[in-house]
Formats: sequence, structure tokens, C-alpha cells
Amino acid sequence: MYIVFEAIVIEDPRINRCGDFWHFTVAEVDDAEIDNIDQIKDINYTVVSQDVAQADRLCYALHGRELHVKAGIEVTTYNDLIQHTSFGDNEYTKQIYYLTQENDANATTLLKIIMKLYMRNHPVPGKDAEAEQVITLMDSLTNLYDTQMFAAQYFPMGWYHTDERFATLPPPAVDYFCGYHWLE
Repeated sequence: MYIVFEAIVIEDPRINRCGDFWHFTVAEVDDAEIDNIDQIKDINYTVVSQDVAQADRLCYALHGRELHVKAGIEVTTYNDLIQHTSFGDNEYTKQIYYLTQENDANATTLLKIIMKLYMRNHPVPGKDAEAEQVITLMDSLTNLYDTQMFAAQYFPMGWYHTDERFATLPPPAVDYFCGYHWLE
């Protein structure tokens, strides 16, 4: 089974870390072993499908639709997405990988799971009603770009394209923010 949890130091061979996004880890764990791993028993985690687990690299997509990857790689599987790169990085030639609808859906799902885990692990005191509203808004998101913009507005994370557009966004629909706000 695949699980997503907030990154912690784990030195256990039964936990096969296979990806990460922000400060969350995606790992593969044997179904029969999960209840026997002390570090996992004590944390919040969410079980995900393999397709969603392998969307960690897709969450970096620029404008929610494209990744810049090293040129010369034919991207046909998750393992071909060796490294996302910035389009401004001149160390090597890049090519664009355009996300498919399935890629978009899986990355959107993973990003929503990460935001919900963050809310569970870092509740904002006195904002329970607002948190429920944020979850309702989050559940209505249907594509990666909108989910990235939402994440930048309510959580301390961002992408290049969210930074440049953040000033033009309307105020958040709900007075709620998880963590620090880098624009304040």
C-alpha cells in the first residue's frame, strides 16, 4: 500500500520512501506491516493508490499543466520524470512534458490530501468553522492549476506562477490561513 504523511526521520527498511512533495513523504508499506511500525502508528497518514502516490513529481507542474524535464528523455512512465526543472535553469537543455488528464487528476488528488493532512497536523486555534469551509472549497477543486492557486492562498506553499499572480487574486473566501503568510 502507498501512504502519504508529513515528513519525519524514519530509519526503517519496511518503509520504502518513493517520493515527496513540500514536506510530505510518499512511501510504500506492506499492508501486513503497517500496524507494526511504531513511527507510522503515531502519525497521521492517508492511504493512496499507486497512481496518486506517483503524482508527487507532477504537483510541480508550471501553471498546472507542464513540467520541464531533461531533454532527450522520452517521458512515458512515472520513472521517466527523473527531475522537474525550472525553465530558467540553464545548466542543461530541457523539454516540456504536458500533463495528461489522468496526470492532472492524480496530482490534484495528491495535493488535496497533502493540504488536508497539513490542516489535521497544524490546526489553527479557534478556526474550526473556517477550516470546514476551506475543506468544502478544496473538495470542489477539479484541476491542478486551481488547486495550486488555492494552496498558495491558504497554505504556506507556492509555485513560480502563483507568486506572480498572487497580487491579482481576490481576497480569500474564508478568513483562514495554515501557517505563516509570506506576503505579510
